[in-house]
Amino acid sequence: MSQLWLFIAGVAASVVNAAAGGGTLLSFPALMAAGLSPLQANATSAVALQAGLLTSTLEYRDLLSRMRGDVRRLLPPCIAGGVLGALLALWLGARVFAAVVPFLLAAGALGILLQPLVARVLERHLALQDRPAAFTAGCFLIAIYCGYFGAGGGILFFAALALLLKRPLDEVNALKVLSLPASNGFGALTFIAFEIARPGGVVVWRAVPLLALGALIGGVLGVRLAKRLPALALRLLSGAIGIAMAVYILLK
Repeated sequence: MSQLWLFIAGVAASVVNAAAGGGTLLSFPALMAAGLSPLQANATSAVALQAGLLTSTLEYRDLLSRMRGDVRRLLPPCIAGGVLGALLALWLGARVFAAVVPFLLAAGALGILLQPLVARVLERHLALQDRPAAFTAGCFLIAIYCGYFGAGGGILFFAALALLLKRPLDEVNALKVLSLPASNGFGALTFIAFEIARPGGVVVWRAVPLLALGALIGGVLGVRLAKRLPALALRLLSGAIGIAMAVYILLK
């Protein structure tokens, strides 16, 4: 396993995660190419990338501090869903969910690309925005996905939050960045807890250090890139990554 490659994959994954979402597209196949099974690559990637997710969240701390109400209602469903998703991954295995992953990713990508149009339609006909029940349910379901598989969770959160909240895209992206360590992060803690309690090689520890170091650096770089991208560029980048992920997994 190339240690330099793991470091580069960690940097790139966290940059993409913070800027648009979908960074696991880079770390997950890198770990599989190194010989890890899909479930090992998923759990190991989730554990290692938390360093980048946390540094990205810290970069948004000023903006998030001004959205305390949104943060308070975002965290509980994200944490609960993330833990449940990881438990499902451990109990059911990766194959069941992998069958629907490409379709979920494609739906999330299309949601981003068509977000302005879809938001207007939903506001006019369904009025989903600023409905607490819809917000909680949507975050909980996506958090289950993030805890279970993780790849593209940022894309799905970005699309859902853009549809469910009346917020500028920079605020939506800040909440998206926070949702990942809350959901995927608590999923990673669940993987770690089970690996400590019953060691089975689900988390491949030798792959974690350099992947995490790269993620730590990439988390800061990604946020700074995201803050400089125009809204349209951010939406197009997120949508393109989501479609690329769906095609990649289907071909795989």
